[in-house]
Amino acid sequence: MEDQTQSQPATKGDLAKLSETVKLTRGDLSKLSETVIQTNGDLAKLSETVTQTKGDLAKLSETVTQTKGDLAKLSETVTRIAVDLSKTQADVREMKDDISTRLATKADIDRIMKALDVYTGEAISYRNRDTLRGNEVMEHTSKLKDHEDRLVVLETKK
Repeated sequence: MEDQTQSQPATKGDLAKLSETVKLTRGDLSKLSETVIQTNGDLAKLSETVTQTKGDLAKLSETVTQTKGDLAKLSETVTRIAVDLSKTQADVREMKDDISTRLATKADIDRIMKALDVYTGEAISYRNRDTLRGNEVMEHTSKLKDHEDRLVVLETKK
């Protein structure tokens, strides 16, 4: 059995259907062409966006590199500060030790002040005694002078 649809001539109806199908296909192709054009535009925009993104990534990479450098500097600074702080703490400990071992405490000062009070009291006492002795010496000097004068007078009478 042979297929007879192919061996028969086309009718006007067949040609009209074919013409309609071609028109529809042309419309579809036109729409497809518009879609391809839009897609090409979208691809161009996408390509531009990719290019911008690559530029942004390059800038970001540079910023990251700078940040790494800054972090390295910061790390050095923190290390130096930590060493300086450690030295300062050692100095403070040494000063505390000096203060606690070499400087007088409040109890030491109180003991010294009490001793000074005692010595001051004794000095005042000695000064008062010296004043009294001085008065006595003056009285004795004047009595001796009087005795001397009387002796001179008595000796001259003999």
